[in-house]
Amino acid sequence: MKNSKRGFTLIELLVVIAIIAILAAILFPVFASAKEAAKKTASISNMKQIATACLLYSADQDDYFPQSAYPVFDALPPAIYTTYDAIMPYMKNKDILVSPQQSPGHDWAGRLAALGLRHWDVANVSYMPNLGLFGDNLCALGIKPGWSPVMSQSSLPDVVGTIMFFDGYPKKLAALEHYNFLGQARHGEGLVINFADTHAHYHRWNGVPDGGLLAPGAVSATGATHYYGWDQTQPLRITDAELQNAVTSPTQVYTDLHGVPGTSITDSEDQNPC
Repeated sequence: MKNSKRGFTLIELLVVIAIIAILAAILFPVFASAKEAAKKTASISNMKQIATACLLYSADQDDYFPQSAYPVFDALPPAIYTTYDAIMPYMKNKDILVSPQQSPGHDWAGRLAALGLRHWDVANVSYMPNLGLFGDNLCALGIKPGWSPVMSQSSLPDVVGTIMFFDGYPKKLAALEHYNFLGQARHGEGLVINFADTHAHYHRWNGVPDGGLLAPGAVSATGATHYYGWDQTQPLRITDAELQNAVTSPTQVYTDLHGVPGTSITDSEDQNPC
């Protein structure tokens, strides 16, 4: 009795391979898109947790948010205690401060070391704070002419529209000024932002909130008419190299996300002389 089994012919094998290749070409972009969507969703979740931690902190501190930065002279060189460090007890997970699209995050410890300073606890971050909301006081270091006050949640005219954190980039070898903390496109052509009411959302570069028109008496260092988004006519920078060269002075425009809508604070310019 003859054996009825036979192997594939070369043509049949080539046909199967061709079909697999076609299916792979169709499905790989779908898988990549799904992976990117998952990372974006995870980043939004991170941002919601960060915003919640800030509100928990404020509930324990008479409604005030943590300050973005101030020096601690427990040893030399001085350490910079940041909003990241202040809210850590309410998160207990440093990974929340790093975007899933950017692991291990920006080297915050290295940025400070380049300025002759130490980090306190948090060494790597992906999300930049709204310096107008959180304020700073580096007068003791003699590196800024003034300081900015922190805000309380109840004092915010527009809680829903006030940015807390955003996908961002801290410039290397630069002073700790607002124009050195820039918005960075980390998900396609946009970035994730959270707000003072704890909601977080993805915004494409041309849909980044502008915070509304400046209130009477508010003056922007760049002459801008709105609180956020000094320049929404150009896409957000994506790479670190692009951002490192994006802004070189406080009057040069780029999408800016520091300020408190409805107040005189349009960025993190010093409100009070040292």
